[in-house]
Amino acid sequence: MDATARLDFIRRLVDEARYEEALTSITQGAGRWSDDSIASLKREIYMKLGELHRALGEANRLRTLEPSKARNDSARRLLGRIIETDVRWLPDTPQIDYTPGSNGRRILHLLKECTPYSETGFTMRSRMTLSSQKLAGLDPQVITSLGFPRNKGISDFPDNQLIEGILHHHLDLGPGVDTRAIPFDAAITESARLAGPVVAMMQPQLIQAGTGYRGFETALLGIALARKLDVPVIYEVRGFQEHTWTGDIARSERGEYYRRRMRQEARCMSDADSVITIGEAMAAELALRGVNPSKLHVVPNAVDANRFTPRPKRSDLVEEYGLHDRFVVGYVSNLGAREGIGHLLKAVSLLRKKHPEIKCLIAGDGPERPALDQLIDELDISDYVVMVGHVPNKIIEDHFALIDLFVVPRVDDRAAR
Repeated sequence: MDATARLDFIRRLVDEARYEEALTSITQGAGRWSDDSIASLKREIYMKLGELHRALGEANRLRTLEPSKARNDSARRLLGRIIETDVRWLPDTPQIDYTPGSNGRRILHLLKECTPYSETGFTMRSRMTLSSQKLAGLDPQVITSLGFPRNKGISDFPDNQLIEGILHHHLDLGPGVDTRAIPFDAAITESARLAGPVVAMMQPQLIQAGTGYRGFETALLGIALARKLDVPVIYEVRGFQEHTWTGDIARSERGEYYRRRMRQEARCMSDADSVITIGEAMAAELALRGVNPSKLHVVPNAVDANRFTPRPKRSDLVEEYGLHDRFVVGYVSNLGAREGIGHLLKAVSLLRKKHPEIKCLIAGDGPERPALDQLIDELDISDYVVMVGHVPNKIIEDHFALIDLFVVPRVDDRAAR
């Protein structure tokens, strides 16, 4: 096998997620390719394996071989992942003009997203938490993650706004800035810089950080701000995000990056004055990780029983979706890989042969939508599936009512478990 053919073979191994075999082949073929080709391949493989330091070594090698802004930026982003998962690290925070005891009821919430710009299970819980605290006589206020909601494609929004009577502040760097390209540690530090004057205005007596995009980044910001103000901080753990560093579920609980994220989560929970989570199974998991049970509290998700009650199927929706005389199986969720909706579609493909009256209704949108549409075509079940897309929360109960059998087809990963 000549050098070109062998390089193509190695790339196929990478495409098939056979990373260890690819590394072995690279070692066996040393000297056949340019140093640049080898470093590029090894960097890609180490990233797929979650081996940050090895990937950074190859990224630095590429910078040395042929310096460029793109290669410098790539190495810096890799370094950012290492820095933010260092259990000794916290972002620098500016000096904050703070008067202790100025408002004993004010709680600063650090949230990755909020309504009305995003309607998910996360933002619905946030909305209910904020309104419940307000009903209890507290004064909740919110700072959302750097770049939100601009990172959702929304360009027209104020920095400060009242949402259902609660002050929300958005940390915005303006149009043309892709916050996702900023190294993770630098993004948290920039968040602290922008949050400083806002916190001085809010004068909170307590900080409550909800799980962020990667889990711990909101907690790191909350801990840093709380130490500057000398106020308590709560870490509200709404999910286990450590494994989300990769879309490869078989490898999601392996590798250096996974271990570093696990340790940083544990550190944040240890540094917090109190930890809230959403279910007993999650609380048991956190206790096994070393969280002191005395500061661990379960605040479950809840349903408005006056709103979500059994009701007839709306005839206009039955007509629109073609559900007459059909047994409807379905799911209402975001369309992420973890939801396992492909499994549901394959089950429908099998069931239709014996139960032609079946119809599958899926309400929601997300990154898996194109792949799911393709799978529907491949299975030739377009007559048996309705992909509703995003449904406004105000009418979501009417879509629940359309479903005769609600299916939760989640994949076997940490967060789903």
